[in-house]
Amino acid sequence: MSFEPELDFGFLTQNQKPKPIFSYSTSLKLTEDDPTTLFESLKKHGITGIDLAGAWGKELYELTNEDLKRLEKILKETELAISRVNSQIGAIGIEDAFEPEKLKFERMLEVADWFGASYIKVSSFKGDGTNPEQLAEAIKRLSELAELAQPWGIIMLHENAPGYIGDKAERCKEIIYEVASSNLRTSFNPAQFVEVGEKPLSEAYEPMLAQYTYVQLESSLFQSPETLEQSELKELLGTMWEKGYQGYLNLDTRKSGASQLNSFESQLHTLRELVKAVSSTETV
Repeated sequence: MSFEPELDFGFLTQNQKPKPIFSYSTSLKLTEDDPTTLFESLKKHGITGIDLAGAWGKELYELTNEDLKRLEKILKETELAISRVNSQIGAIGIEDAFEPEKLKFERMLEVADWFGASYIKVSSFKGDGTNPEQLAEAIKRLSELAELAQPWGIIMLHENAPGYIGDKAERCKEIIYEVASSNLRTSFNPAQFVEVGEKPLSEAYEPMLAQYTYVQLESSLFQSPETLEQSELKELLGTMWEKGYQGYLNLDTRKSGASQLNSFESQLHTLRELVKAVSSTETV
């Protein structure tokens, strides 16, 4: 197995270190016929990106070009971007047929390219990551997807999950380095690592620092002070700030509408307060 060196900015002075830039986005599966009002509300809250999971009762690969034109117009009017195409690619069993999944992925690449999105979420297939044959098959499949993504210049973001081949940090790391493609990186989801019994900071984030280019924050993290503490979110944000993270902090709010917006506002406020605490700045 080949390993890439992790980033180490310890030799730089404070002024030379990458300046951290935290941008805010949110996951949405659009249901409104016209989401303009929702988008405008999100923009007023400082949201700059939409983590698009679906629209108008369709999965992303099912959207027609007319659907894409319609959404593109609203995004331009509200000056929002697609931060990531939040696909279900790889959310099938490791023994399920792969060719249909590749066809869906090819359409996802077209969707991402249409909106100028750099990232597509992928999963590592449902199965047993401790099974060498299943792990090898997951690596083979993700390698094939990475080859498809390469000509488009689009980066797949693998996200761990319980019950998938890439569930724990060590297997996620093995998948990334065995695929060995610049078109496969990782989305960091603290809640998922907590669910598989790992400490998000010391056991998941720090060992793969160089590979994380997106942060996914589940609503479950904000349920109580205890869940926030368990997620190590404040410590994580502090480490990211110190290392010069430049990218999205994505709040996973899949439902659209007023009730969802109220919940979102509370979570975003908590997140901003945590960022303010670790950044020692007034503008976050």
